Amino acid sequence: MTASPKPALIPFRICVILLIASGLCSISGCADLEGAESAGPAPQLTSPVRLWPEIHPLGGAVPATCAPDVTVAEVPLPDVQRPSDIRSVDATTVLKADVIAQHEHNASFERKVDPRTVQKLATCHQACPVRTSQYYDLTRDGAPELIVAADIDGRLTELRVYTYKDGGLYRLLSQLTIVSSTVVTGDMNLLVKKPPQAGYTETIIFIWDGQKMVPSTQFQNRLSHGQAKR
Repeated sequence: MTASPKPALIPFRICVILLIASGLCSISGCADLEGAESAGPAPQLTSPVRLWPEIHPLGGAVPATCAPDVTVAEVPLPDVQRPSDIRSVDATTVLKADVIAQHEHNASFERKVDPRTVQKLATCHQACPVRTSQYYDLTRDGAPELIVAADIDGRLTELRVYTYKDGGLYRLLSQLTIVSSTVVTGDMNLLVKKPPQAGYTETIIFIWDGQKMVPSTQFQNRLSHGQAKR
């Protein structure tokens, strides 16, 4: 009897597998990631899209002096001018107002804003380190959310997600950490990948559950994919 041929091995590039929905539903991406566009309607994706692919922050461990934890509660922004839609707001203005207000009136359920973030955004004027606005329907309601990121010191990134609802802006996500890449998946989940440390890569997946962006953390052993230990 002739043995069945073995399937060909597929080279590993970027593959993130998440199991959810009724516990288990999978998303995967093994293709090259493309840059995101910030104009036009909310894109309907069929494959992962990397946001800000031209930006490469310095790696390294998250400094112990910063607060890298995450707030995912829905928080209204009362001090920001009420927009006609999410695309009509100035992302830098929104981010600065949000960070300063959060620092001055920190709620018990929110993470503490790192002082470097406050100083960087409060003192900048025309040269604020805010990346190009990105618009993707992370809540899957047919309208895009605003994804904003600011580079604090060449390593740390302040990442925030805002939505437009009932005539006002609401923050859905706030995170400060070192980010190697940010990806929107084909089914509109947000992936935040950190630089490798001690042979592992950490990826946080944010999934909208109808009320908030629920984080789930995955650790991937780099050596298990044939990468040589250096």
